Amino acid sequence: MASAASRAEIVQKLAGQVRGVKRAAQTLDQTACLSTGLAPLDLLLPGGGVKPGTLLEWLAEGEGSGAGTVALSVGASLLNAGGTLVVIDLQQEFYPPAARALNIDLDRVVLVHPAHEADALWAWEQALRCPAAAAVLGWVERLNGRVFRRLQLAVEAGGGVGLMLRGSIARAQPAWAEARLLVRPCPSTTLSGRRLRVELLYGRGTTQGRSVEVEITDDKGTLHLASRLAPATPPRRAAGA
Repeated sequence: MASAASRAEIVQKLAGQVRGVKRAAQTLDQTACLSTGLAPLDLLLPGGGVKPGTLLEWLAEGEGSGAGTVALSVGASLLNAGGTLVVIDLQQEFYPPAARALNIDLDRVVLVHPAHEADALWAWEQALRCPAAAAVLGWVERLNGRVFRRLQLAVEAGGGVGLMLRGSIARAQPAWAEARLLVRPCPSTTLSGRRLRVELLYGRGTTQGRSVEVEITDDKGTLHLASRLAPATPPRRAAGA
């Protein structure tokens, strides 16, 4: 039988090992963030980027909000670390040329056409659990808390990222996502592109309400930081006017 002193030493040693594991996990968690491909957008997110094993909600405000393009652009950046992009296309609206314009190799895209919503949620869970899926993207309209939690556990197991496109009504619902971002169109200063505002509605451990403006170049479909307008210069008055 071990003495009380030796048992105390064992407990103390184990406690030290647990603390070491926690510190290592925290360090890994801090360094594991992946870039969205746009530094200002990274800064909106918890940890300064996209954490593997998490869900991101992209809320679209109205038709043509650009949420799908922003999410697809992020998916393109996530592929830089390897793996595949799984697109769950219940509405059958996925447009391969848009993915190609973002330099996504279509051979690395797995396109799923579920027959109905229940099949779509099943496909989401299976794809998120797959270690080969760098990102899973698609529209998720209705989602209760129990299923949402299952999807969160699935992506934690798989280690990829879920890019969930949803309507703006979802902002009133509870979230199991790492971050919830609202994408809305705003007036553009160019004729060849669209300007969007991406606002952080919720993020674990970070300040909400911050936003960044980005532009989509229509001819290439590329995403970049929107340039700020210079302040207008008042017209000169003629001498003696």
